[in-house]
Amino acid sequence: MRKGFTLIELMIVIAIIAIIAAIAIPNLLESRVTANEAAAAGTLKAGIFPAMTQFQAGAYMDTDADNVGEHGHLVDIGGNRATTGAAVNTLKLLTGPLQNPVEALVIAGVVGVTAVRKKPIFVLWLITLALGHYTLGGSPLSRDFERAAFASDAHTLAAQAVLAAIPAGESAQAPDPLLPHLAERAHIYRAAPPLQDARFVVVDVSHRHKYAGREDLLRTSEEPLVRDLLASSDHGLLVYAPPYALFERGRAARSAPGVRQCFVTEAQPPGVRINSCLSAVDASLDKQTLTLTLRAHGSCPADLALRFGEHDAPYHLELLCGGALSPAQLKEGDLIRSRYQLLGKKELVAADSGELWLGTVRADGTTLAPDDPLAVPVPVRHHQAP
Repeated sequence: MRKGFTLIELMIVIAIIAIIAAIAIPNLLESRVTANEAAAAGTLKAGIFPAMTQFQAGAYMDTDADNVGEHGHLVDIGGNRATTGAAVNTLKLLTGPLQNPVEALVIAGVVGVTAVRKKPIFVLWLITLALGHYTLGGSPLSRDFERAAFASDAHTLAAQAVLAAIPAGESAQAPDPLLPHLAERAHIYRAAPPLQDARFVVVDVSHRHKYAGREDLLRTSEEPLVRDLLASSDHGLLVYAPPYALFERGRAARSAPGVRQCFVTEAQPPGVRINSCLSAVDASLDKQTLTLTLRAHGSCPADLALRFGEHDAPYHLELLCGGALSPAQLKEGDLIRSRYQLLGKKELVAADSGELWLGTVRADGTTLAPDDPLAVPVPVRHHQAP
């Protein structure tokens, strides 16, 4: 009677098991990967489809400006790219690892280190982390932290002044940098053109600084929109804080806060006639500030600008009241006071005669009338320092 298996029999059985394992295990692993992929896809669909529905229903992306939202891509609904119509980066419709993979890596690193039981390794990790953060961390405790980038400058203060003047909940149309601060409103639009049916309109006027003092300013592609809004009868200028100008629909243009300070009421002499709609009443220079007082004889063309210099062919261009008042809003008898900073340009006033040559020019480079002089001499009063 046999009491066991021979070596040959055992080897045959082992070979059969190995062959079966070689066939079955890869199929098992492939099935497991397929199941994991299906589960991951199901999880993604469960999170993405509701987010896409919410994204479309909220009209956070409106590429054709028809006030009907579009389905966003993953980068859009995740809030990682600026979209048309609103700043979705404040909404974060997707959360978890899809929102920011860096957060997941940081959490995984912390969890992994806390699992280390050896104190020297843990201390070494803390020292390495502290040195890395000091070198390249980008926080206020790091060497590479750019404090100037987080300080309030003139651009920041201008944006704050504009945003503070827009009441909560009101519809607004604004440039992209301001949209994240207006994203919670029911109706929000990207900057014009075209103008939308918004009560408050913010316009970027940074081109005026870029072309300051140059006649090219009148012929830029951005200036006609600003010029038309300033001349409009149904948009009043609330705040003029370059690089932004805030208009309110339905506000009377001449009584709007942004232009009210341009008008003065004290008695003034008749002055020197510049053209058929403007006369120069007074000019004074206090250090680097030139103050011009003008009298209107009626409405002027909206594209009319001042130009002055030290001779009878002046080249330095300035807008009326610093660009806050449209010449088309003038009426007969109006007194307008404009102040201009002549930093490094005091030579615009003739040193020998103390006169300023003052004229006007339109966007096409011509004067108001063919027989108008290029400029007329205007006496300048100098304020002496005490």
